[in-house]
Amino acid sequence: MLTVQATAKLRLLAEQMEQLRAKARRILSETREHQELHRAQCGFSKKVGQAYHLYRKPSGELLFSLVDPSEWRAEPPFEYVGTYRLELDKTWKKLKG
Repeated sequence: MLTVQATAKLRLLAEQMEQLRAKARRILSETREHQELHRAQCGFSKKVGQAYHLYRKPSGELLFSLVDPSEWRAEPPFEYVGTYRLELDKTWKKLKG
């Protein structure tokens, strides 16, 4: 009886550890993504609450722009990646793309 109880508790603990490990991986992945977005080329001062449009140059370099892909007369000059809003905690929220 005690062995069954101990096994059940250990299984529960193992599941919780796996959930924590998965959460830690998500946090690290999100942090890397936010850092990459903060390093994107930008010719203006970014403000909290503002949406910015992210493009990728042929070189792979990221570039934030105030110009939405639909506002270009023709095709955007670079590959559109998505639209992001800078949050109060300095993280980025993907709005579209």
